[in-house]
Amino acid sequence: EEKFFAHGHTYAAHPLVLAPVPAAIEEYKKLYESGHIDRVGSYLGKRLRELYERHPCVGDVRGVGFFWAVEIVKNRETKKPFNTRKDKAEGKPLMVDKISAELMKRGVYLLGWITHFIVAPPLVVTEEDIDFFMEAFDEALKIADAEVEAPQPYKGYWST
Repeated sequence: EEKFFAHGHTYAAHPLVLAPVPAAIEEYKKLYESGHIDRVGSYLGKRLRELYERHPCVGDVRGVGFFWAVEIVKNRETKKPFNTRKDKAEGKPLMVDKISAELMKRGVYLLGWITHFIVAPPLVVTEEDIDFFMEAFDEALKIADAEVEAPQPYKGYWST
C-alpha cells in the first residue's frame, strides 16, 4: 500500500473520443461490402512482393490486406541485418532512417523500425495512392541495395 501506482489513459472511455466510432464502423462496412478492402489489399500485397524481386536488400515481405512488413537485410542468404537494436540504442545511423529520409523527400511517410518497415495505409487508400507510394519506395530502397553484401559463390560440396 505504501508503493501504490495508479494510472489511466486520458482517452479511456471518453465520450468525445467514442462519439465517431459508430460512423467509422459504418464506413468500414461500406468499404468492405464494396469490395474495396479485398481489391486494394490484394493490389498492395502484389506490389510489395514485387520489391523482393527487384531489390536484393529486401529480405522478406509478409502481411495480409492492409498490414504488411518489408524486411531489409544486408545479406539475403544469411538474413544479416543492416542494423541491430544495439545500434538503435547507441544512436547510430540506421539504414531504415536513411530510406525513410529519402521517402520524406518524395512526400511519403513510412514507419521504419531497425530492420523493417511497417506498411499500413488507411483503408480509404486507392490503387493510385499505392502506385505513388511504390514509386517512391522503389527508388528509396536503392540506398540499401548499394550497401548489400555480394553473394558468395557456391564452391561445391567437396571444396575446401
